[in-house]
Amino acid sequence: MKRKTFYFTIIIFIFIFFNTFAESFNSENIYNTIKILSSDKYRGRLAGDKGNYLAAQYIANCFKKIGLDPLGDNGTFYQGFELIVPLLNGECSFKVLDTNGNIVKKYEYGKDFKELIYGASVSGEIIGKIKLMDKPGTIAIVEKGYSENSYQYNEDLMLKKSGIKAVIYPTNMDFRFRSPYKLQKLYNDGLIKIMVSKNLINEIIRYSSLGYNFEIKSPVQIKKVTVQNVIGMIKGKDESLPPVILSAHFDHVGFDADNIIYPGAFDNASGTALLIEFARILKSLKDNKRTIIFAAFNGEEEGLLGSKYFVEHCPIDIKGAQCINFDMVGSKDKIPLSILSLENSNRFVLDIYKIISPLSKVEIIYNDNSDHASFCKIGVDSVTLIHDNISKIHTPKDTIENVDIDRIKEVYDVAEAFLKSKDVIMVSAQSNNQYFLYRKVIIILGAIILSLSFILYFKRRNL
Repeated sequence: MKRKTFYFTIIIFIFIFFNTFAESFNSENIYNTIKILSSDKYRGRLAGDKGNYLAAQYIANCFKKIGLDPLGDNGTFYQGFELIVPLLNGECSFKVLDTNGNIVKKYEYGKDFKELIYGASVSGEIIGKIKLMDKPGTIAIVEKGYSENSYQYNEDLMLKKSGIKAVIYPTNMDFRFRSPYKLQKLYNDGLIKIMVSKNLINEIIRYSSLGYNFEIKSPVQIKKVTVQNVIGMIKGKDESLPPVILSAHFDHVGFDADNIIYPGAFDNASGTALLIEFARILKSLKDNKRTIIFAAFNGEEEGLLGSKYFVEHCPIDIKGAQCINFDMVGSKDKIPLSILSLENSNRFVLDIYKIISPLSKVEIIYNDNSDHASFCKIGVDSVTLIHDNISKIHTPKDTIENVDIDRIKEVYDVAEAFLKSKDVIMVSAQSNNQYFLYRKVIIILGAIILSLSFILYFKRRNL
């Protein structure tokens, strides 16, 4: 009986101890979420791929488990929207053939060449000759490169009208880097495109001058698909106040034609993990004055499409709101924390800067490279907090081993300080001190009870 009492006391103490800290930042949660979202199961989370749908489902389940209110379509956490994406299905190849169709040379995918999806791109297969100055052909070598704007579409269609069916773009690009795809239109009659290492171009021209044909296969299927943002919220006590929005994009660039997965641990499973952790902590406090929206955006890699759709179709009014977006947080390299924004949010930027600058080195960068831009462009103050390290993003090396959880905690501290300053978390300096004093008292009392239990137990045992 005495032994049962002793063990019961220990269990009570452990319960009190862990519940005392239930609302604190949990590094293990962050690590596990990053590990899950960057695992092979989620296939690099390319918008439109099944791995991306699984990632959206995982985030929605987290929001549901935490107890957020759904803010998506039809009472769900999902906010659907359409985008055009390239989905890989099959082999990508580039070969030199003789006049009998025999293979003279087969170039190595991922080393010598890679598929390219820009402008009026299509999938398919072509066997033809290189078009040179004095020789006709159906494959063009375009030296000047490619762009993402509408001019690219017009030029592609002009090439198509002239009889060109495929384009080779010489490049010095590292083929391990996977560019995001930004397709504005769905074409059924465009061009097959590949990037080829510049040091092979003279060889290709030599093969062409000898009368050889070239076979190009592109496995890319261009499709219009419906994908989902994942949106939840915690209602504030004062619904007359504009909401605060915390956000992160969860999509990435998927996998290549060799089925090599681009995990996207840093970009941006890290920001997504921080978003989910914030939702857990803020939901446990139960005293937020302002409504808090938690938005996991899709289609960021395709041109901020998820956040753009959200700001145009948010089911509650976000006029006067403020947004903190998390993108690529926790770099292991010594990259300073940066604040990204647009100049019309300058006052908000300075508010965040004042919070960060006493804690660490910080840079302010005005650009539209992340989801903050969608908010700024409609007049909603927004910043992205980012460790802007691009050395491994969009490559197979973007793994959890290159993420520093302690540096994610630094970003958490900044955002938490902002939330307190805006009365999102209703903890004044005095009540905050009382809160921590209360926690200390509980711990001390628990330690005393545990110590007395030990003493009593061993005293009685020795009698």
